[in-house]
Amino acid sequence: MKITYAQGNLCSLLWVLKGKILHTMKNVAQPQSLELTESKRNRHLARWLSFLFFGLLLISSKGFAQTAAQNFGTTTGALTAANTASTTLIPNPTGSGTTYARVGGGAGSVNLVTAANPLATTGAYMRAVASSSGSVVKASPVLSYTAATQFYTSFVMRCGNSSGASGANNGTWAFYMGSGAMYNDVNDFTSNQVFAALRFTYGNSGALTLNYRNGANWVTSGLTATALAQATNYTIEIFGNNASSGDLNYYYNGTAQSVAPQKFDLFINGTQYGNDLSKGELPTGNTINATTFIGTGSTSNAANIFVDNLNVNTTIPTCFGSTALWTGATSTDWHTASNWCNSVLPTAASNVYIPTATPNNPSISSADAQANAVTIQSGATLSMTNNRLLTLSNSGLFANGGTFTAGNGTVVFAGGGTITGTVTFNNITLNGG
Repeated sequence: MKITYAQGNLCSLLWVLKGKILHTMKNVAQPQSLELTESKRNRHLARWLSFLFFGLLLISSKGFAQTAAQNFGTTTGALTAANTASTTLIPNPTGSGTTYARVGGGAGSVNLVTAANPLATTGAYMRAVASSSGSVVKASPVLSYTAATQFYTSFVMRCGNSSGASGANNGTWAFYMGSGAMYNDVNDFTSNQVFAALRFTYGNSGALTLNYRNGANWVTSGLTATALAQATNYTIEIFGNNASSGDLNYYYNGTAQSVAPQKFDLFINGTQYGNDLSKGELPTGNTINATTFIGTGSTSNAANIFVDNLNVNTTIPTCFGSTALWTGATSTDWHTASNWCNSVLPTAASNVYIPTATPNNPSISSADAQANAVTIQSGATLSMTNNRLLTLSNSGLFANGGTFTAGNGTVVFAGGGTITGTVTFNNITLNGG
């Protein structure tokens, strides 16, 4: 029995398919159709551009690798003496690069610790304590790595007192990326050596305020939020582009993104906090090859920062988060890993995105499939055969802007969900909502 669903509101529907009473799905939203209307000439142009895009996508997804990975090893150590520096305390990163640590005249320290890890990571992590004056504490986990004008950098961090709890009511820690002598000298930052910088200011009652370096100034404009919190773990992700021209494209949790020249995008715990944020004063076209954390101005050395798993990539990978992007590089088989961006098969948590003009359109035929959401772009096709199931997790999305050929397959909504576009199902199971 075929059911054609044109986007609308599903309210208290009771369907009988193949002799089984299926559950009710209530109050499904009705977003606008994803279909794109354009002239025939523009459609041909868009298709050729799509072929070009996917050729580049396949090259970038196959060639992606971390340039430098810093997990701080498994041993402990500390730099505590005033006005001292070390190039050996922090182990060299995997891949390429060196390291540097420095304690200024205002006390503070840089420590590698394995016990009582508030970040819940493995092995050693870094705990750095800010200086009580303008004389900086500096920790550079990745220096002099293979340079490039673009990058994707991620790390886990936590701000707080010496145990990682809230209670540090003054001081700042800042993270910098760029190139120049500031990344391994005794001074504070140098503005024209900074491409991207994030500053975390500690306040009363566990407050933590975020701003970033725009040109010669610390600003908050362009940030969706500035209030963070001490005693909270954050995964920081930065996408940077210091080229003179050309956007860099990627997908994040199923959403197409791009970062413009001389800009950077910022994500914190999977949420975008900044889109095309302006860079610091590093000259356009200069390559980027260094990272550092600098802590200053903390009375009684109250401001601590905890850091682990800092990774730098000198190309921006195509897919991030729960995105599963179909490339169709090998065949039509949904269950062949090389048909997916970064060769990662979709899971129940994946937001599947099927774009137009891939070499092969996907087919669910060799085994049942699962996803959190499926989006079929205009011009793309998803088909099902061999009585297979496609199960969408709770509150899953099925968005059809292209063609869905249900065959004799069944789409199962494990909980409530949303259907957009016009969809002809063979069988559909709605388990609650």
